Amino acid sequence: MWLNLYATRLVLKNLGVEDMGVYGVVGSIVGLFSIIASGITSTIQRFITFELGKVGGEVNKVFCSSLNIIFLLSAFILILLESAGIWFLNNRVNIPQASIDAAFWVYQFSVLTCIVNLINIPYDALVIAHEKMDAYAIISFLQVFLTCAVAYCLSLFDSQRLFVYALLMAVISVLVRLLYQVYCHIKFQESHYHIIIDRGTMKQIGKFAGVSTASGMLNCLYLQGIVLVINWTFGVAINAVYTIALQLKNSVLSFAFNIFKAMSPQITKTYANGEIETHKHLVYSASKLQVYMIFFIMIPFLFRTNFILQLWLDDVPPYMISYARAIIVLSLLYAIFEPIRTAVLATNKIVKFMIIPNVFYVLSLPICYLFAIWSDRLLF
Repeated sequence: MWLNLYATRLVLKNLGVEDMGVYGVVGSIVGLFSIIASGITSTIQRFITFELGKVGGEVNKVFCSSLNIIFLLSAFILILLESAGIWFLNNRVNIPQASIDAAFWVYQFSVLTCIVNLINIPYDALVIAHEKMDAYAIISFLQVFLTCAVAYCLSLFDSQRLFVYALLMAVISVLVRLLYQVYCHIKFQESHYHIIIDRGTMKQIGKFAGVSTASGMLNCLYLQGIVLVINWTFGVAINAVYTIALQLKNSVLSFAFNIFKAMSPQITKTYANGEIETHKHLVYSASKLQVYMIFFIMIPFLFRTNFILQLWLDDVPPYMISYARAIIVLSLLYAIFEPIRTAVLATNKIVKFMIIPNVFYVLSLPICYLFAIWSDRLLF
């Protein structure tokens, strides 16, 4: 978490507010067009963990079927990103003239990262399902350490820093993906890929993924829509503030979610085995623990926001304090909800639970846009 926060400070210092805003808004386009696969992560994690929890579960069949689905999705998303995504970047995004060429390459590297991360999903799911938290911790730490190193190395370049940053971040994604694949091939027999076409398994995964994706589409439409609303009304400077706030949220949540990652597989496995009382106890305990971890950060942060942000960023952008406080409170809500979400996913009864709440998120977008037009001082 601390390395991530320090990396954000270095990126802001070496890229500047405008280039960091460009990086954030271009990355949001990739996120906007890759929402088709947004439900596949939780789907694969659920099915692989569920099979491991069953007596005589066919984990390799689920793993290979998951990869088959991901290969098809990756090809479709790549075509979509290189056609509609390019058009959207060139015609609907407010980017400073001096950064247009760099924005194109940032987009291409973001596309590469997106595809690589998609292919990595089943391998990451295997590591978590087997509860190999030592390997997960080592690879995660290496990724964060390299990210911090890249942010520091930007100061060695006199020009094209945005291009260099996007390139090196893509390289890190490829390296992490290879590490996960090599580790899984060595440790887990079920990670050996075979061309298996099991219609029943693929149908189950596809149905679950369809509902999760519909929910993810709504959620991503909200999250990325906010980025575009900010871009259209306030410009890339406020996009940079929002990007920093999201990195703060991710860092704070990772602090709490690392505890939950050790409990998440057991929540699914105990349900698969019919151990309902143990299952409930794990859900409640995980929710409480995550809240305590967020409180550990949130309480001092809310009282000393300005001091902490100056210590972190050195040069604090305008409106950063308001965004940071709001995102910390939002992180608490995410922390409470995540164990309950995992429990519901284990039951496979997810339609109403995942669709209805996200509809309300999307309904906030036109309201945000109207408020942004009426006043650039709202909430500040």
